[in-house]
Amino acid sequence: MHWTYQTIGQREQQQDAYLCDPARGLFIVADGMGGHSGGAEASQTVVESLSKDPLGKWSVAFWLAKSALGTQPGGSTATVCHVVSLRLTVAHIGDSSAWLIRKGDAQLLTKPHRWGKSSINRCLKRDTSHKPDITQIELEPGDKLLLATDGIEDLVMGDLSGLVCMLSEMGERAPEHLARYRPRDNLTVVGVVL
Repeated sequence: MHWTYQTIGQREQQQDAYLCDPARGLFIVADGMGGHSGGAEASQTVVESLSKDPLGKWSVAFWLAKSALGTQPGGSTATVCHVVSLRLTVAHIGDSSAWLIRKGDAQLLTKPHRWGKSSINRCLKRDTSHKPDITQIELEPGDKLLLATDGIEDLVMGDLSGLVCMLSEMGERAPEHLARYRPRDNLTVVGVVL
């Protein structure tokens, strides 16, 4: 089972993109670079490219996604969770996040690639050669995943783990709860129950 929530927040344009393909165990969130023109197009291009996973070789997939941007001026973050049986691969660049929720505890699986709160130092963009962080984790029945763009940080001050646990417990009711907030930034959240 999975659920999604997306809002434009207080921005003029939605620059987040996502993909949920439970049949392939593939879940992706991407955040177009807010200060760059073409952010919406960049995030959509990245998601479309990453959805064509070249046999699970995520470093190659990210290189192809960067190449797919061509001469577009925008850039994008990307966080991929790929589940095969009970093995999770997380491939990540930028400041979107992936969380593992196990037995009521939330563990952040990604490290934000940025200086301070707003300056991203690794992303997918035409003139960069940044590589993704790639992690593999053995899952357990009942584990849950949550992927989110950085707009989730607008919802709480400080540690996000409590919010992540609450959303994962709410399951399909989580989008209704998230709709009560009005974040400054675009926000995309994908929840997955394994």
